[in-house]
Amino acid sequence: MKSPWNYLSDAKRQLQVKAKLKVIIVDMVVLDNQKNKDIDHDHDHDDQLYETQVFFDMLMMVLLPGREMKEKEWAKLFSDAGLTTYKITRILGV
Repeated sequence: MKSPWNYLSDAKRQLQVKAKLKVIIVDMVVLDNQKNKDIDHDHDHDDQLYETQVFFDMLMMVLLPGREMKEKEWAKLFSDAGLTTYKITRILGV
């Protein structure tokens, strides 16, 4: 099975050939200090949303050989794969 790094490296090679391509990843991002503030630091987060994210993190650790990643970990993964620009869009939904 390919690692996420391998998939992103392959995507980067394709992006270099066809500049208009985009990589879209749908996954949950667990934020640092999630219970205190959201990413814009001007709205309080709902405790239930935080608890849901932590629950999914625990579920990933128990059922699969993985876990949910924080934004800094995604940034490092993109950087290691050679992707310099990324955008995380938050949507409500499970």
